[in-house]
Amino acid sequence: MHHPHRISRVFSTALIVLFQLMFAMCIICYHDVISIAPRYLKPMSAEYWYWLLANPQVSNSDAEKIVYSIECFMAILLINVMLYIAFDASYHLKTRQFIAPFVCGLIAFGILGVYVRYVSAHYYLPMCLVPTELLSLILLYLLVITRKKKPN
Repeated sequence: MHHPHRISRVFSTALIVLFQLMFAMCIICYHDVISIAPRYLKPMSAEYWYWLLANPQVSNSDAEKIVYSIECFMAILLINVMLYIAFDASYHLKTRQFIAPFVCGLIAFGILGVYVRYVSAHYYLPMCLVPTELLSLILLYLLVITRKKKPN
């Protein structure tokens, strides 16, 4: 019988690999699909709105629906696995080891947000996966630094 700790590590690793493949596929296939950015990242000017209306081929709504749906599902799974790792005593994880990667992830997201808001002309579809990509990298970090407690 397999130990739940081993099963969760295999599941977590498979989840990370699956998301990395999806992220790469999205970058390759949809690198030129312009999406509407969240308002907190890139407020839309009237001029940009009229440009989007004049160019309806710019946005591929079916691709966006699929990518956004998968992104939400993967984010929920990644967060659940991270919480499992955080609260399972067998992972031997200290609080600062859990919080530090999230702080780094927030800083990286902030830097990327500034780039999207002030430098990037458009918000492309793969950009919507960046927060979930950061979550998957945080989970990978947690898997690398955690170890199973030795039985007494």
